[in-house]
Amino acid sequence: MAEALEKRNDYFSKNSRVYSQGRPSHPPELFDYLVSLVPEKGLAWDVACGNGQAALQLARSFLKVKATDLSSQQLQYVIPRENIEYFTESAEEPNSSLFEPSSVDLITIAVGIHWFPHKEFYARVSKVLKPGGIIACWGYNYPRVNSEVDQVMFRLENDFFKPYDPPEFKHIVNEYSDLPWPFKYPENAHVTPDGIDRSFFINKSLNLEQYCLYLKSRSTAQLYIEKEGKDAVDLMYSELLKAWGNDPSVFRDVKWSLFLRVGCL
Repeated sequence: MAEALEKRNDYFSKNSRVYSQGRPSHPPELFDYLVSLVPEKGLAWDVACGNGQAALQLARSFLKVKATDLSSQQLQYVIPRENIEYFTESAEEPNSSLFEPSSVDLITIAVGIHWFPHKEFYARVSKVLKPGGIIACWGYNYPRVNSEVDQVMFRLENDFFKPYDPPEFKHIVNEYSDLPWPFKYPENAHVTPDGIDRSFFINKSLNLEQYCLYLKSRSTAQLYIEKEGKDAVDLMYSELLKAWGNDPSVFRDVKWSLFLRVGCL
């Protein structure tokens, strides 16, 4: 079962170590907000959990967290906690016995829902989410450092990665505004005209090695390696180094803008 699941839209299993090292953690303020939306804190489900970043945050507030990912390789890099259980399973698995009907207080999908078969996944959500429970998904787009570094990063994106963007990447480009969303907006949520909450940010201080690890962790970076046999980030390293100020040990502020959708039944 796990082997079959990993063949579907899995751009990360071969890159699990780089992914675990390169992806920025999500802001605690985001989870404080999501927790404030749900009346009960019994069970949270973190879908497409990757190396468990979001699950660890949820474990601070929920009695139990169940975290699923279709990649068993990704789950090799999780940090265990007593109240977190990890499972290799697809988001839409129709025959799963992990959840009782109407049992989940909060469902989170961190930078992953664009890969899902939405109709099937939403059918599962409608079955397991409690009345009053919340589903929340979020993503982020390109990191911003300064004009010099950003210019090189966008050249990397346009000249190397763009031809290899998977079709699902359009949802990221459009900040989930075109994502199918059959849910109501919770009354206590930050409601915006387009349904997207953009009030949260990831802020990290990174040196050049760490910044390059993030770039290498992206799905298109791995697709480029697979198709071309070369690492595009390495090919652009000298230009990135110059834009960084010719000292790779210098730490610079890196900022990602999040886009968040929340819903209830």
